[in-house]
Amino acid sequence: MEGPIVNLVTPMNKDGDIDFSDFENLINYQNKNGIENFWICGSAGEDFGLSLHQKLSFIEYFEEVNIPKCNFIFGVGSLSYSDSKKLTKSISSKSSLKAIHYLCYDQKLGDGQYERIIKDITNISTIPLYLYHNPKRGRPIKTKNIKELKKIKNIKGVKIGGYSLSEFLNFKNNASPYWDLFCAGGAQMLACMSIGFNAHSTSDANIFPKLFKLMYENYKEGNKSEAESLQNLAIKLSQMIPRNNNGEYSAEEKFILSLDNIVKPYVNASYKLLNKQEQESCLNVYNIYKKELLKFDK
Repeated sequence: MEGPIVNLVTPMNKDGDIDFSDFENLINYQNKNGIENFWICGSAGEDFGLSLHQKLSFIEYFEEVNIPKCNFIFGVGSLSYSDSKKLTKSISSKSSLKAIHYLCYDQKLGDGQYERIIKDITNISTIPLYLYHNPKRGRPIKTKNIKELKKIKNIKGVKIGGYSLSEFLNFKNNASPYWDLFCAGGAQMLACMSIGFNAHSTSDANIFPKLFKLMYENYKEGNKSEAESLQNLAIKLSQMIPRNNNGEYSAEEKFILSLDNIVKPYVNASYKLLNKQEQESCLNVYNIYKKELLKFDK
């Protein structure tokens, strides 16, 4: 994969169930802005707030629909390893999903046991697996693990979460040359591309897809000054978004998307919706984005 990978929000209705009509609206919106790569049921997708039944219904949706020109990578990580296996087994080779991703939530799990679990999942899965390195939420993938796991053919790559360039380079230096490697965090997309990564994941691209697409295109075309200006705009806009202590920014991103009737602003039961002041701040971000983007989208 190349370019922006959207850590996609999960559209929901008022009852907290997945809204598949809004999901299609969201994918259409992203496609119109040049985005084709999607990380589904990650942290921004409120994976921890979705039941096994809801995740299985998501998988069933991908079994029944064909969405061309999109790379969907679906999260099968769960606090219950048996649930992760159920999710993985339910995905057929005919699915619209291109791959799965897995984050181990047991941070104390030993190296040998972690590697065994990954091997089990690759043996079960009919589609490739992306590993997920996110030390804030799950078990980190150590250099020792990388060297062992790169022997497995069905592993497609690694998403490297966090904000340490040294960690990014460690993966780059030790991973299989056949793996897709990409980093995360909207504020460091340009920095990661400058050290050799060709793709980057961020939830900010839910609401600023054209900005990240233009940043990538300008960088690849050698327009470094333009790419830097776009990166600075992305940082500025992200810092202006109010943070309401949900942990992830799904409520803020869904509210901004709701301003264009793309998705509804609802979130899982453990999150709270935005108050009036937070909504006004998000509306201001939305208006600034639309205005500033005109300077670059020529």
